[in-house]
Amino acid sequence: MPAIKQPLLKVVSLETWEASLNQLLIKEKALTQARDALSAERRKQPMVNLGLKTDGINVVKRLSI
Repeated sequence: MPAIKQPLLKVVSLETWEASLNQLLIKEKALTQARDALSAERRKQPMVNLGLKTDGINVVKRLSI
């Protein structure tokens, strides 16, 4: 398998690196908030009654719906 040449990363000053990092953190925070909102929406989805009776652990029988 031939080696894939990766371009060298640009060397920058600490100030430039920190500014770039801060921009990345803003994007990551927005992504986390969007994922949290989607998870909350999923948890609010209504349930469906499958007509199952359990003894707390195992399904005992299916009830007629």
